[in-house]
Amino acid sequence: PYGLLPLPQGTKVYLLLGVDRDYPHIGRTDAILILLFNPQNRRASLLSVPPDLFVYLPGFTMQRLNIAYAQGGFELLSLALEYNFGLRPEKYLLAHKNDFAEFIDELGGLTITLPKDEPDLCEGMKAGRQYLDGEMALCYVRSRTLTDEHARNMRQLQVAQLIFERLVQGGNLVRLADLFDIFGKRVETNLTLAGLLELVPLALELAAPGRIGTFTFEPQDVEAWDLSGAGGLPVLLPRPERLPQVLEAAVNFLNTPAPPSVLVTTYIAQATTSPTPTTTPTATLTPTRTATRVRTSTPCLLYTSPS
Repeated sequence: PYGLLPLPQGTKVYLLLGVDRDYPHIGRTDAILILLFNPQNRRASLLSVPPDLFVYLPGFTMQRLNIAYAQGGFELLSLALEYNFGLRPEKYLLAHKNDFAEFIDELGGLTITLPKDEPDLCEGMKAGRQYLDGEMALCYVRSRTLTDEHARNMRQLQVAQLIFERLVQGGNLVRLADLFDIFGKRVETNLTLAGLLELVPLALELAAPGRIGTFTFEPQDVEAWDLSGAGGLPVLLPRPERLPQVLEAAVNFLNTPAPPSVLVTTYIAQATTSPTPTTTPTATLTPTRTATRVRTSTPCLLYTSPS
C-alpha cells in the first residue's frame, strides 16, 4: 500500500470517469481523472491517471486499472486508487461515450487551437482553430496513436478545461438544474443536484486564471511492459521512485491560498443578467507534450478511449 497522502485540511477528492461503451453498458474506464479541490484555498488540481496502469486491485488481482469499475464498481476503483496512490475519492461521476457527445452538443460544442497538423488524429486535423461538435470531441479524447497514452491524457485534460470554462462563463451555470435533469439519470454518480449547487460559488472562484493545476504521468514516470509476451498494447508500470513526485505535485498546488477573484462579479452578472446563456465557442491552446506539469482548468463530464 502507498499509504494515505497528507492533504490540506478541507480538501475534497472526486473522481471523473469515462467508459468506452454507450449507455447503459459498462465497459473499461478509459478516462480516469482525480479532482482535488480545497474550498478554503480556492484551488483545485486535476490529475489524469493512465487507464493502462498495471496495479493491484484490492481483493482481486494485479490488472489494468481500467477494468476496476467493471469488476467492482466505484468501491473497487476507489480502493485501488487508495491502495496504489494514497487517494480515496468520496464522490464520482461516470459518463458513457454517447452521453459525453450529447453533453458537448448541449453546451454548443467546443473550439480548440491546434499548433500543428495532426494527420493521425480523427482522420486528420489541421493546425489552427477547430470547432468540435459532440462526436468530434469524443474522437479527440478517445484517439491514441500507437502507445502514446500521454498525448491522449493531455487531450482529456484540455477538453476537461474547456468544459469547465463553458459551464462557468457566459451564464451557463443557470442551466445546471436543467443539465442535471437531462443527464442525471444516465450518468452514474453519487453526486446530487443540491451538492452541485453548493459548489457553484467555488466554481466561480476556480474560473480565475491559475486556480486549477492539471497534472498527468509523464513518459518518464512509467515503464511499458508486455504483459502477454505476445505483443499488443503493453501495460504501464508506475516507477516507484517517480510516483511520489507526481502525486505530491498535485497536492502541493493546493497548499497556497488564492486571493478572492474580481472575475467572480463578472460571472455572477453573466448568470443573472443574460436570459439566454451564450454558446459562443471559446478557444484554448492544445497542451504541449513536455515533462512540465500543465496548469489549467477542470471538467464536468468526461469520456474515454478505445484501448
